Amino acid sequence: MSKYFEPEFKKKIVRLHLEDGRTIRSLAMEYSISKASIYNRVSRFRKECQNNEEAKADYDYMKENLNLKKQLAELQSEIKSAISNIYHSHKEVDGYRTIHAYLTRKGYRISRLTVHKYMNTELKLYSIVRKRKPAYEYGEAHKVFKNKLVQDFKADYINQKWCTDFTYLALANSDKRYNCSIIDLYDRSIVASITGKHIIAALAKETLQKAIYSQPRINTRRLMLHSDQGSRYTSKEFTQILY
Repeated sequence: MSKYFEPEFKKKIVRLHLEDGRTIRSLAMEYSISKASIYNRVSRFRKECQNNEEAKADYDYMKENLNLKKQLAELQSEIKSAISNIYHSHKEVDGYRTIHAYLTRKGYRISRLTVHKYMNTELKLYSIVRKRKPAYEYGEAHKVFKNKLVQDFKADYINQKWCTDFTYLALANSDKRYNCSIIDLYDRSIVASITGKHIIAALAKETLQKAIYSQPRINTRRLMLHSDQGSRYTSKEFTQILY
């Protein structure tokens, strides 16, 4: 004797298959229905769509939703891959705020909270805790520049005003790394970020070069670079590339 199912339940099974993309096998296992029964119900619904405008509209809606869900899944997979690539290429020191800035610069529209969820819940990627750098600087200044920014941290266009600074990174084994980053004040995005074992002028120089090379249309004559003018930024090695 055939098992009786309510009409609403049959519609639900069809919708799960056509709209959510569930396989007939998985539905059969979850709801204890034969695969043949589900297949026949889906086939009847498709035939019904040929003569019933309301059923056809329902079918088109379900197929459109399925396509949208597939596109969303592909985009989410692409974003997670981008997050993982940024995290590992930057030596696993970037947090979700920094990675969000990189994603924004790459054209992705995603909230910080979503990046945080992907990193911590799904990808299990955790940044190294940053420690504030001490107030002292070593070394003798080669050239000190006038402060042209004067607390005006608003930019009117991209690549008008950059800010750069060093940050200490505390590793799990008690070692330290030093990160030099440059941000664009127009959108607060990170233009370049490099981590090294030593806090030296060469690291600041390499970061600036990386930032400039990453912006092929940049007009360096109109660019303003702001720093705290510590010894690495006023050293001869660094200031020579500013001309």
